[in-house]
Amino acid sequence: MPHAPSRFGMPPPRKPLGDVDANTHMAETLSSQFGCLLDAVKELNSTMKSQKSAVEGVKSALDTHTKKFEILTREAEKDDQPYPEKPLNDDSTSSGLYEMALMRTKEKVERWNGRIDVTFIFVALFSAVITGFAVLVTQSISTSTSPTPPGLVLHLYRDPQCSRISFASIPSFVLGASQ
Repeated sequence: MPHAPSRFGMPPPRKPLGDVDANTHMAETLSSQFGCLLDAVKELNSTMKSQKSAVEGVKSALDTHTKKFEILTREAEKDDQPYPEKPLNDDSTSSGLYEMALMRTKEKVERWNGRIDVTFIFVALFSAVITGFAVLVTQSISTSTSPTPPGLVLHLYRDPQCSRISFASIPSFVLGASQ
């Protein structure tokens, strides 16, 4: 009756034939297992050597990226750091303040120029409309096409009976008194 394999997948031990046969058999088994173990260790060593070179490559890449990241961090934080405090009469401070004031003034002047352009357009349109009305009113006021005699002055008065504005000449006795 054949023996069933043990729960670890190894055949059950054989019955000892003798001390010499058992020792020989065990030595052969151990040497073959030791040879397999040595082969596995050799393969593991070669795998670790290849991984070591890969890890060294990754380490050098990480070192390079770390240096670049530190440079980028310094550059990004450079503008956020406060300037060293200097007196106002220092040339660099004065020129910096002058440049800032000049920049802000130019921005304001550009805004003012934009506003004044709109204002000039409005004034031009308004004066054109007013001039048109003034021409129409002047034409409707003049009653004759002949030039006005030098002594005749028109007088504007309100007629109380009809509530309208009329034009009349100043009486001659008023003109005579003033001349």
